[in-house]
Amino acid sequence: MAVSPDGATVFAAVQDEISGDWELFKSTDSGFSWQQTGLGSAMAAAGDTSDIVAVVLSPSWSTDDIIFAATEKEVYYSDDRGSIFDDLATVPGTSGAADITSMILGQTNGTIAVVVGTSDGALGGDVYTLDMGVWNAQSVGAYDVLAVGVSPSYASDSTIVALVTDASQTRLRTKRGADNWALTVP
Repeated sequence: MAVSPDGATVFAAVQDEISGDWELFKSTDSGFSWQQTGLGSAMAAAGDTSDIVAVVLSPSWSTDDIIFAATEKEVYYSDDRGSIFDDLATVPGTSGAADITSMILGQTNGTIAVVVGTSDGALGGDVYTLDMGVWNAQSVGAYDVLAVGVSPSYASDSTIVALVTDASQTRLRTKRGADNWALTVP
């Protein structure tokens, strides 16, 4: 679910009880009425039947109308408040065993930074950032990524936080810019 800063526009991912298909719905009256977005059509065109795992509005939503939605296999983008979605470049590994587990947006130099976490259930997950249409692995280590976050000052410090697991422990790791990952909380 994602809610605009003014609270008027709400997006909610819903799974159809009969077909099992996922769709993203939008309300422009604070949740009183709903209509389908174009995400279901984009998912069908991509052959994507996986679960919707994240819906995130651009940090500049009030002026740019941009929304991102991630399924377990793809990341989709709309610049018209959800009427039409396009899929972005495929996140490495997600065409095989790995699934996208989480997504967050940051802003840097006036552009949106997309950050996703992945998990393959065998400690082969990673954190990826989208730069100029190319996904870049952040090499989090031998972990599966449960969730990702970015610093409120991401534009100046490029800090990424990842909640990871190695099957015996869950840990919080932090990476600032080009630095290596640091263990924050054991």
